Amino acid sequence: MVALGKTDNGASASTSTAVRQFVSQHTAVSSGWLVDGRCRVWLTTAATNPTRFVIYSSNGSAPVTLRAQSDILTLTTGSETEKIYTFSGDNLIKIISGTAYWLGVAHNAASTMNWSRANTASLVAQGVITAGPTPPSSFGSVSALSGAADAYINYNLFTT
Repeated sequence: MVALGKTDNGASASTSTAVRQFVSQHTAVSSGWLVDGRCRVWLTTAATNPTRFVIYSSNGSAPVTLRAQSDILTLTTGSETEKIYTFSGDNLIKIISGTAYWLGVAHNAASTMNWSRANTASLVAQGVITAGPTPPSSFGSVSALSGAADAYINYNLFTT
């Protein structure tokens, strides 16, 4: 299995209290089938928050088209931990070597959600969504934030 994205625990964190999605860009170095998505997210207020891991295509500098979304994973109040998101059906996409993908999480605004990240300027694209945690088919307007987000996917290499 191969990981694509930021697998280590970043030194910083961001907080979101609105219906949003956040993603960071990574380029695949091999090809294979998507297995799962992982992200360090947590709630600090008493509530639950439905979330989805999202994968968008890239135009080179921004996320564009939704390629896959995970099944819903509902967060509850707790501390920072890596959450594992499962994908099913048509969302189990092919990851293609040399292709850039934007990886992250879409969430509802039921509570204060935190996400772990690095602290380099403008490595995260944040977008507003209208019906969290369901992401739009096109990413829309981008707000740049520091990152990269602690989000990655695992995929199995193609076999011949």
